[in-house]
Amino acid sequence: MCAGDFSEMVNEAEKSGGRDRPRTQMENFKTTLDKCGLRAMGFIGPQFTWCNKREGPEMIQERLDRRICDFIWKMLFSLAVSSMDLLALVLDTVQLYHSSGSCGFLDSLFLPEEIHRVVFDVAPLKASCSDGLPTLFYQMFWHFVGPHVTTVCLSVLNDGVQLDGINKL
Repeated sequence: MCAGDFSEMVNEAEKSGGRDRPRTQMENFKTTLDKCGLRAMGFIGPQFTWCNKREGPEMIQERLDRRICDFIWKMLFSLAVSSMDLLALVLDTVQLYHSSGSCGFLDSLFLPEEIHRVVFDVAPLKASCSDGLPTLFYQMFWHFVGPHVTTVCLSVLNDGVQLDGINKL
């Protein structure tokens, strides 16, 4: 992952005012990112990160700062919090297992093993998440995302924590 002022744009929408940025310059930047296997991570906040501090028609604004990463980094570090559909599936299934008596007493706390079992009981190629990733991804990278998914699920199941706003972190 890399973040900072790249002093470059990838398209015309990242600039307002002033002369047009040469298309070949933007294409070269995009080609370089592609060759390196890097993708934008997205952003929250103002559309532009730089301004020439002028008013009216002389004002120029550009988006020069960005965060980029490769596919693996993006998958590993963005999914633990963003996969609400997987969490909903796990929560529903664990509650079903738990209430059916297959996991012990009805009044007992939910356990990490129950979360693990649910994730690994789901068909590996079932795309359970709105991000389109199959459950296989979570199963393969459970050593990394598992503790995060488990913590969130147990917080909801055992402590009554609400999921409202979880993706607004």
